[in-house]
Amino acid sequence: MPHRYSDLWRSLAKTLLGAPEFTPAEVAAEAGVDLQQARRLWRALGFPAVPDDDRIFSRTDAAMLRAATGLLEKEVAEPEVILQLTRVTGQALARVAEAQVAATLVSNELGTRLLAEPCFVLRNLRPLALQGIGRVDAWVLRRPPGK
Repeated sequence: MPHRYSDLWRSLAKTLLGAPEFTPAEVAAEAGVDLQQARRLWRALGFPAVPDDDRIFSRTDAAMLRAATGLLEKEVAEPEVILQLTRVTGQALARVAEAQVAATLVSNELGTRLLAEPCFVLRNLRPLALQGIGRVDAWVLRRPPGK
């Protein structure tokens, strides 16, 4: 990972996503996806463009990229529809993440620890938060509107 990423960022990314192993071209190849398609999905999620030589992607990124492009292969929807849904999902999840950080900072003890030891807090809160989000997302998607 280039020097422009802080040690804090490296530690957080490794804790949340796994060790960074791949450049953009390598993660696309690992996922069996065209590089340009991978970049379109990445940008649609709201992430910044990644320089070709940055080794920031993990095996988790490759698996998620493979899953996302699986929808295209199954022709569940047109590629532009998938990209639009990806954009909406990325924007919505960014708002959820902002709300979670704000709520954590409200708690004096957790807020103090988060600012002092972000990796410790994320390691301990991550399983609970991700499990909860996954269950809520699945429930919302299954629940008929207005019922």
